[in-house]
Amino acid sequence: MRCTVLHQGRARVDGKGRYERFAFGKPTGGFVDHLRSEGNLLHVDGEALLGEVLAALDRWIRELEANSGGIAARHVASNIPKLVRVTHCSVPLVVGEGVAGQPLRIQMYKTN
Repeated sequence: MRCTVLHQGRARVDGKGRYERFAFGKPTGGFVDHLRSEGNLLHVDGEALLGEVLAALDRWIRELEANSGGIAARHVASNIPKLVRVTHCSVPLVVGEGVAGQPLRIQMYKTN
């Protein structure tokens, strides 16, 4: 997300990365298995990753707001439309019964 709006999504990774596989899990029995490497496999706890991403995003937004006239903020303003475009697409798919026996419809939103 940050790469897309700050650097126009042009970052490239040449060569082989440090990890070839990722195992996403959730805590079991109070044990959180997060950022443990096992050879070329990295274990990632989904909840911990979410917390880290949200905290980093919050810090980044605060930095942009504090320096709204800076080059980074200008890059973000010009590139943010590339991040997500939402188009409404109603899909008349009945998957069960809704409230009071009414058909339940699912609304799908396509992003690109």
